[in-house]
Amino acid sequence: FLDCTNGGALSRGFRLGWNQRSMPLLARIRVYNTGDYGLAFVANNWNIGFDDLQIDTCGRTTGGSCGIFADTAAVISNLLTCTFNRCQVESCGTATSLAGGINMQARGATLTFNACIVEGNIGTNQIYLRNMEAVSINNIHIEQNNSSGTYYGITIDGCDGQIMGGEISGAGA
Repeated sequence: FLDCTNGGALSRGFRLGWNQRSMPLLARIRVYNTGDYGLAFVANNWNIGFDDLQIDTCGRTTGGSCGIFADTAAVISNLLTCTFNRCQVESCGTATSLAGGINMQARGATLTFNACIVEGNIGTNQIYLRNMEAVSINNIHIEQNNSSGTYYGITIDGCDGQIMGGEISGAGA
């Protein structure tokens, strides 16, 4: 349990540089109340996984922040075989966030989401995925409750992928 309640606006959860062959890299972890992101990829990561990860109330004070983030300014050429199993991202982001829950824009990424919950995040999207090589989403639950303008459950742009089962509910679904 990583509680950053008194960490300030720039407090962050996990910042991942170069990692490989770690399945899971993080398991049974809760990141709570960071001012900035809860989990960020800032370099290439290969064959990594996350099991039972909860990102809760993160990125609420730093404008444009979110729960899970792939740093588009960093040189990330690939996130190969990055798997999220039974993860939850809830109540993250700000009104200026492109995606309050998950914002990943990394070239050459291979992402899998299995039985994940993304709900109650603030921003234009719950999930925004761009320029991914392969995206597989299996049995996902996305719940929206944002009333501050244009709003999407999930945006997938410039990716090859599939969504196999799940639910998107709430305003603007």
